[in-house]
Amino acid sequence: MGGDSGRTGRRGSAGTWPRPLCLALLASALWAAAARADGIGGFLQFNFSKGNTELRDASGTTTTQSSNLFAQQYRLNLDKRIYPNLTVSAGGTFERTDVRTEVDAVSTDLVSTRLLPFVDLVLNTQLITLGGGYQRNEATVKVDDTSLPTLVREQSYARFGYRPDGFPTLNLQAGRNQFYDKDRSTQDLVNDYLSIDSQYRPTSKVRLSYLGALSHGTDNLKDFESRSLTNNGTASYSDSYWKNRMTFSGNYNINNLNSEFTTGGQGEVSVPLFPFQGVSALSNTPAQVVQVVLLPNAALIDGNLASSSGIDIGIPPTPGDTRWNIGLDFGVPTEVNTLYVWVDKRLSPQVSDSYSWEVYTSDDNLEWDLRQTVFPAPFAPFDNRFEVRFQNVNSRFVKVVTRPLVSLPPPTVEYPIPGVFSDILVTELQAFNTKPVADVAGKSSQTSQTVTLDARVRILSVPSLYYQVTYFAAKSTLAPYRYTLSNALQANHQFNRVFSGSASVSRLDNMDQRGHEVTYIYNASLMAVPLPTLTHNLSYSGRTVMFEGRRGTSNSFYLTNTAQLYPGIDASLSGGMDFSSRESGEETEGITWGATLNLTPHRTLNVNMSYSGNTSEATGGGKPDTTSRNNGGTVSASFTPFSTLYLYGDWSISSQEDQPTFTRTNYGVNWAPFPDGTLHFNISYLETLQSSDQSRNRSLTSGVRWNINPRASIDVAYTWFLAKSNFQEQESDFLTSNLRITF
Repeated sequence: MGGDSGRTGRRGSAGTWPRPLCLALLASALWAAAARADGIGGFLQFNFSKGNTELRDASGTTTTQSSNLFAQQYRLNLDKRIYPNLTVSAGGTFERTDVRTEVDAVSTDLVSTRLLPFVDLVLNTQLITLGGGYQRNEATVKVDDTSLPTLVREQSYARFGYRPDGFPTLNLQAGRNQFYDKDRSTQDLVNDYLSIDSQYRPTSKVRLSYLGALSHGTDNLKDFESRSLTNNGTASYSDSYWKNRMTFSGNYNINNLNSEFTTGGQGEVSVPLFPFQGVSALSNTPAQVVQVVLLPNAALIDGNLASSSGIDIGIPPTPGDTRWNIGLDFGVPTEVNTLYVWVDKRLSPQVSDSYSWEVYTSDDNLEWDLRQTVFPAPFAPFDNRFEVRFQNVNSRFVKVVTRPLVSLPPPTVEYPIPGVFSDILVTELQAFNTKPVADVAGKSSQTSQTVTLDARVRILSVPSLYYQVTYFAAKSTLAPYRYTLSNALQANHQFNRVFSGSASVSRLDNMDQRGHEVTYIYNASLMAVPLPTLTHNLSYSGRTVMFEGRRGTSNSFYLTNTAQLYPGIDASLSGGMDFSSRESGEETEGITWGATLNLTPHRTLNVNMSYSGNTSEATGGGKPDTTSRNNGGTVSASFTPFSTLYLYGDWSISSQEDQPTFTRTNYGVNWAPFPDGTLHFNISYLETLQSSDQSRNRSLTSGVRWNINPRASIDVAYTWFLAKSNFQEQESDFLTSNLRITF
């Protein structure tokens, strides 16, 4: 069978050459004409990679693997201004990738193609915008002689914008999205939509907005239809009084959602949920301690699937057992069983399958219960997202906890330079309740309203003293009325040239379905700057929470000192203590400290040293006493003796009570002997040592780039990789080449 597939693969690979050669000749013929035409452009790109890998496990068994990849990519764009205000953009991209993999003399041939045509027509004036377009994404995959279903995503749309001066604006969008396989056997989804958006500012202090959306979705295979109508209105006001001594702002929002689901078939449907806010935190708390407070993270639910939310699940800067807590606050207990975790790039199966996702729930964003561990979570074929599916939970707070990558994956022909996975940024977290289609049949209506009021008054100018009151109220069909009222006094003052201070005290009244909760918050800080190069800062924060006769407190003190001891020598030393008690009788105490030293003895040399630690003890509350200690440090240095030579290295250590000490060492060199001109060489070496599994990874990469002319370039690179650990040894070498021609 292996021989048959190999012969089939060779015929398939050979058959791919006429098309790229013809397209290359066609592009060359059009090159000169394209330069003279109105907005014609594009590129041709060819990539060839060849790799060999030998893997030996602890028993001495050896597995050999060889891979060949040939990838072709062609793109053509046409931008034409038909009339002064009318433009058309059209074009498309064709991609084909042929991969042959042979493992212990058994070969597999994979051919994947992707076709992405598009057209967009726009009429744009100062008053109106009118346009429409079409996009298609068609992907095919063939493994040996077996063709997988061809997946197609089609988008057709139209838009209209009206922008009169001094009157409400109007934006209309309508379209259809389709996602199906060509045989309509596994997927056949259609969604039609219409949206209306209007903004109006009758005065500079008042803003009115309206958003209406109509959606009709159909799953033809499951005989399922959904209809939804959303109406959303917002009114806001802001002003200042008494020569800016007082400011006031208010916002009112009302949202109504009417849904109808009809079904005559079987299967499941995912109903989207709308959380109140996103929350996140980075924690190195041991697994047996589940008290972690997550902070608001608006970027997790802003609808932007491309921008980072500040969460990086790639390689952490320092080793250790760190975890990212990524969650949602629904405001009220909500049933959920599916989370989509979006990231900023495509991940190889080796990387995506390495993540484990622990699902937790909480009612107060402090005490968390582990519900399920999902490993691995599927990574979508079209979208850059994980799908974390778990048993139904009903809770206000839901989060997933995952650990960043421990080390970079070995290179492959698809990803010969695995450093691309050093940073993997989480961009969005979406929640769904996936149900049998029969359970969601029928009509439903939901209405929610929110009010936000904020006033701030300057009582004194010297010292600066402010009073601020904030009120937030919300009510919906699914949740009872709840409000938060905050009253705060804030002061700050510069006592003299050296000393300055600030303080605040506030009372927070929160009423929700649980009852009335009162929180007192205190903050104070004293800063001293005796010299321009020396700063001290002492801060205090405290919190007292009272709920139904129960009381909980927390207090912390922190001192930070920074100094420039000498030009090129900067140091900092910090430390603090925190105490907390809960109504259950549980008490915790913690100590945190850290020190850093930065040395720049010469502009070509930089050395950084840091060390930090924390200790936490928890007693009482009917729970076993627990103690955790974590310490870690890093020493790093970089040296650039010439503009073409860069040397760097770092050593990190992390220790945790009842856990083995973890160390990691990185060092490498990068040399680019000819940075100018049309021919560029680059050589780099990297070595990483980790104590957790006694692993040692070494990689050597050398490459050359020839800029043939401003529109054409060739890159050739060779990578050697060796990884040794207690469990296995892997040695790989890869040769890659890339030709790119733009026009």
